[in-house]
Order: sequence, then structure tokens, then C-alpha cells
Amino acid sequence: MTEHFLAPSRLWFLLAVLALGAVYVAFQFRRNKFAIRISSAAMLDKVAPHRAGWRRHVVAALYLLGLACLVVAYASRLPPNGCPANGRRSCWRSTHPCR
Repeated sequence: MTEHFLAPSRLWFLLAVLALGAVYVAFQFRRNKFAIRISSAAMLDKVAPHRAGWRRHVVAALYLLGLACLVVAYASRLPPNGCPANGRRSCWRSTHPCR
């Protein structure tokens, strides 16, 4: 996989995206320290409406997916012929003759 990128070392930034995802998941399991006391269970629906469930995680997932796409684009994927668009030799394979 590393031979298809001009700068494969930039793919290590994907670990930062993975770490951000892990932090998000860790914060989801963290207990809330502040709790309110209510006098009756009937009042609970007015005070705390039903949560959106999985839909509240969609924004975070799309954000992480976008960051991952940016990292892959930052690593500069090479075309199938192995030569950069400007026709120069690539920096990682100096013996490869480009047109």
C-alpha cells in the first residue's frame, strides 16, 4: 500500500483520526456527574425528552470520515502509471523513469 503514495509517511496521521474517534467513544461512556432530582416520573418526559439515539452520532462519524479522507488526500495518491501529474520522478522511487 505504501508504494502508491508520494508521501506514505503522512498516512500516520490516520492514527490521530482513530484517536479522536476513541476519545469520542470514551466520552460517550463517561458518566454524567450532574443529575437532577424530580418529584414525579410523569415530569420526566417534560424535563428530559427522548434522545435521538444513533442519529446523534452521525455528525461525529461524518466528521471523522471527512478527516480520514483529508489525510488520504494529503498523502497524495499516485495515478496507476506511477508517475506524478507534473511528469517528474517521484521522490520515493528514483529509478522509475517517468515521461
